[in-house]
Amino acid sequence: MGACFEAPTTPFGYNELGVAGALRQRPVELVQGVSVPEKAIARAEIVIEGELLPGVRVREDQHTNSGHAMPEFPGYCGRR
Repeated sequence: MGACFEAPTTPFGYNELGVAGALRQRPVELVQGVSVPEKAIARAEIVIEGELLPGVRVREDQHTNSGHAMPEFPGYCGRR
């Protein structure tokens, strides 16, 4: 629910989870992340944890060295 609040509804840096909690009339519960030191919404169906490092690129085929991208991600079929 909090992800739905964007400009101009809430200005940059505004607490969207506070708005979501106000609509629900109770706080949005948060839990500590498992692999990163960040909070996640408790009882979320899916939480994806990770890091995006500025200026760092990783090849999609870094483990297979096939020279091909993962075809299921962009929606096309690679070489067979």
